[in-house]
Amino acid sequence: GLPERLFAKAKSTANRSRAAVLAQTAIAIQILQLTAIRMNNLINLKVGTNLVQPGCAGSDFHLLIAAQEVKNAEPLEHVLRGRATTFLEDYLHTYRTTFTDSADGFLFVTAGGKQKSQATLTQQIEETIWKYVGVRMTPHQFRDRKSTRLNQSRLHLVCRLLLEKK
Repeated sequence: GLPERLFAKAKSTANRSRAAVLAQTAIAIQILQLTAIRMNNLINLKVGTNLVQPGCAGSDFHLLIAAQEVKNAEPLEHVLRGRATTFLEDYLHTYRTTFTDSADGFLFVTAGGKQKSQATLTQQIEETIWKYVGVRMTPHQFRDRKSTRLNQSRLHLVCRLLLEKK
């Protein structure tokens, strides 16, 4: 997938800042693919608060967003496993350190450790998808696609249940 391609590109990029931005974009896209959270929640993720890794290195990350931070007032919890864990560890220990020495704070930061703006991260995501995939896609469309797949899955289940009742 695209996050894998971006991490591979980051590893081969000599410019540390450019490599960090590639890895940062990969993490943003990975999280959107897996969770379909809103950009406002994505940009406000904090390491150690909303993104925690209980246990040792290599253990799953948990993405936690309290109800008062979510538009529909429903708390969110997602477990990020496998490659997502590997990518997050790599980003936090190798690439994010290009911009900040702090182990916690905002997940997406600029040089000097300041929180990246939503407009900037959105632009990074959109331009990267266009460059590597050739498709115009906004971060919000990850939510739409996940919702559509979920609704199709539910529809399929309902149809199957109805057919079984006959």
